[in-house]
Amino acid sequence: MSKRNKRLLRMGWILLAVLLCVSLVALTACGTTPPAGQQEEEEEEEEEEEEPAVTLKVATFFGPTTDQCVLLDAFCDALESSSDGAIETDRYWGGVLAGGPELYGAAADGSIDIVFVPLLYSKGAFPEMDVFAQPVGIPSGWVGSHAVQDVWNEYEFSSFSDTHPLFFSMSAPLVIYTDGAVDPAGDLDGLLIRTGPPNNCVLQSLGATTSSQPMPDVYDLISKGTLDGVMIGCDGYTAWNLQDVTTHCTFSYAGGGDVFITTMSNAAWDSLSAELQQVVTDVSADYADEVCTMWDDTNKASMQVGQDAGMVFITLSAAERDAWLTEMEDCAPNWVAAMEGEYPDVGEWVAYAQERVDYWIDEQIDAGISFLPGYPPS
Repeated sequence: MSKRNKRLLRMGWILLAVLLCVSLVALTACGTTPPAGQQEEEEEEEEEEEEPAVTLKVATFFGPTTDQCVLLDAFCDALESSSDGAIETDRYWGGVLAGGPELYGAAADGSIDIVFVPLLYSKGAFPEMDVFAQPVGIPSGWVGSHAVQDVWNEYEFSSFSDTHPLFFSMSAPLVIYTDGAVDPAGDLDGLLIRTGPPNNCVLQSLGATTSSQPMPDVYDLISKGTLDGVMIGCDGYTAWNLQDVTTHCTFSYAGGGDVFITTMSNAAWDSLSAELQQVVTDVSADYADEVCTMWDDTNKASMQVGQDAGMVFITLSAAERDAWLTEMEDCAPNWVAAMEGEYPDVGEWVAYAQERVDYWIDEQIDAGISFLPGYPPS
């Protein structure tokens, strides 16, 4: 072969090699670069995957094994599952972040995202809901919780504007736990009984002196003889172990109940997307129903604990209840008179609250849901 032919052959091999390399590069580029539309979708998916979950701090002063915290655990689980993990919750039970009197304020200032707390710890802050501290005759947590949610849905009082309320409920009926018997036909003269300030009138009208220490302190105060008793809901045995320091529990079915709120800080609410706000709203609506049942279930379980511990239950007859109501008859009118200068519609609130209580009593009877001992009085 001539030198010229050899040179041509060598150049041909070089050209072939170059073409092969170019082809390989082109093939590789085609295999790794998706079409423009597909590439944009993949980039959007990557951005969605990278968005971090929102973590909410949820707190109450109830202990972790109480029925209240069992319900809150389920509520938190529902927030997480309904949001497909976009919401996560850190749970702080037993007052580890804030005590009962500080919880609502912690939601208002945004240091805690969601709290479950009775309104009575925020003395004077929510006067509208004191309608349920009047002697409206609430016989169960189921009735009271439905009624207070109805009142909120109807009026949405502006005093709650510093947080975002999720749902309300009520610990009811209020009963009197004492270390010693209460005479149903007599009065409470000489007894120092702890209750929430909104309920002072109903006890004072029966002759008692009232105080308002935080509930976690009450056990020790009764055991030391500093307090003679306490008027709270029927969960006193399961939530506060009152069977250790009291002997009697008196049911009057004459008073109201302690209103609880589950509420969210405005900062936490505003930080959520519209989609996650809807998730929180929907889950809260479900638990506005669940909490009604929780209060009744925990009341009945608590009464069983008390019965097993040998507690004496005192129930008022219809005549005795009427006598107590006569003693309390000035409570609601005096409260209305004190309120109507600032709140002209207060009389309407009382009428509407009573109407909803009566409605839900009939609904509980129709649903076949049992009441606690002694209701209705006979």
